Amino acid sequence: TIRLFIYQVPLSGPMRLQGGGQSAGVPGPTLAPKPAAGAALRPAGFGAALASTLPYTVVVTEMGSNGIRLLGGPLLHTGTQAHGVDVLDGTPYAYVTNFGADPGTVSQVDLRSMRVLRTYTVGLGPAHIVFLPGRRAVVTNFRSNDLSLIDAGTGTVSRVAFPSDTCFQ
Repeated sequence: TIRLFIYQVPLSGPMRLQGGGQSAGVPGPTLAPKPAAGAALRPAGFGAALASTLPYTVVVTEMGSNGIRLLGGPLLHTGTQAHGVDVLDGTPYAYVTNFGADPGTVSQVDLRSMRVLRTYTVGLGPAHIVFLPGRRAVVTNFRSNDLSLIDAGTGTVSRVAFPSDTCFQ
């Protein structure tokens, strides 16, 4: 079951739940009419209709199935225990951490063709990946207690070690 939630995320202070908890596709309260330009979006309640209007592609990782899928699509095997995913802004490329691979890997996936284009070798137990401004990504390597920096422009990977080598565990 997929559940959708709507949060108000201010620039400072705590997030507030605005609505949600409904299963996707189940009728629920609808959103208020679209606000005028410059006005804040204020949901009147939850509505699955909101999700269908957003300009996003939903990528689901499946650790047990060793791959990813677009919501409702077929599984693409990326590597052992696919876990974290991020998309390089302005491109059709998703990057997926393969937590159980030894050595750890990150797969570059073309979301248009759903094919693995490239595999980067990173530290052990890559869990999460986040792109920085530009074409560089940071990968948290849970089992090797370090970070990997991927430069998607040059294809290089470098390690960031910590003095105690115990930053994650």
